[in-house]
Amino acid sequence: MNNLRLVGLAGVLFLASISNTQASVFDADVFQIGDWSRADPILFLGIKSYHIQKSSHEHLNENNPSIGIELWDISVVYVSKNSWNDTSVFVTYVPDYEVNNYLSLRAFVGFATGYYDTTSLRVQSGENEYTTLTPSVSSSSGVIPIAGVGLTVYPLGSNFGINADLTPDVLMFSASYKF
Repeated sequence: MNNLRLVGLAGVLFLASISNTQASVFDADVFQIGDWSRADPILFLGIKSYHIQKSSHEHLNENNPSIGIELWDISVVYVSKNSWNDTSVFVTYVPDYEVNNYLSLRAFVGFATGYYDTTSLRVQSGENEYTTLTPSVSSSSGVIPIAGVGLTVYPLGSNFGINADLTPDVLMFSASYKF
């Protein structure tokens, strides 16, 4: 859980560092829902993930087909196979900071479904030894908090982006298109 706190703190510090002190917090896109000129729609297609912990990297699913949309800095992503081969929905608040036409940084906080405390995977750890892997964060309802930081690279300076998002346990890769 300490890693989650560190990523959350990093996100808060990131947001504080890019905030315009002259602007009101109520000027944020999330408070402008309904104003389509502020919606800034983005379509996401999830591709892969990389689990940071070695045992997780070796045994968990890292092919994560997913699709999502972001409007007014609120992102909803459907994942057909998460790390534990279960379906998930991620709902996050994702304010971003466009560094230039080629790079955007972001922090996100929200929740994800599909991470049950009854989920486990038994793996062989030695000749006659087995270890049980379980999600680092889980609940009986399957709903967990999620926080992290990310970046998008726009290789052509256009609306097509390549994304990398980091949480305490996993690095996720996706492609996106800004409308």
